[in-house]
Amino acid sequence: DDGIAFFGGAVNTKYLVSAYNQDDAFDIDLGYVGLGQHWFGLSRDGNVSFGIEWDGARPDENPIYSNPILSNVTLIGPNSIRSELEGVYMRDGTAGTLSNSIISSFTGIGLRLEALPLGISAYGRLLDGEITINNNIWTDFQNSNDPSNFLIVEGGRGSELDSLIKHFNDNNNEAIDPQLRSICYDINNCLDPRPQVGSPAL
Repeated sequence: DDGIAFFGGAVNTKYLVSAYNQDDAFDIDLGYVGLGQHWFGLSRDGNVSFGIEWDGARPDENPIYSNPILSNVTLIGPNSIRSELEGVYMRDGTAGTLSNSIISSFTGIGLRLEALPLGISAYGRLLDGEITINNNIWTDFQNSNDPSNFLIVEGGRGSELDSLIKHFNDNNNEAIDPQLRSICYDINNCLDPRPQVGSPAL
């Protein structure tokens, strides 16, 4: 199941580790509005969901919806074409901020936003300034490190993706190697996800 889940509330957290789960590393839903810093998620091959499943409300139009502020998050995917795991999925009318974070090694999708033809959606929150994705590093996706390939607007018709890419570029996101010391998936003390000296993440 999920590693760590927040179903509503406003708890603030630091230094969370979620690894080797069978579903999402982190799950946000039902109006969670806390602050999160220094989260680390590691997903190995065989998982079929997300680094962060970032849901807003049920139903989407509920006046109480998720709006957390997350920073210094590191999400490492399995780096395998056999896995369907994606980095971050924002849907169900969520809002929120993701900043100063590293998202790496997912199958092909780094960030997926849901758009709806009618009503409230995560994409609509982005246009309204209620979603901010800033100062993050995105890298090592199976398709390519081109944002037009690892950013997705689900239900969009083309122009929506252009708006997401513009937000990505305007807010100092980069598709670049963060130069982490060592990423491995075995329990043998070989994992060291700290940035190396000279890393662009420092």
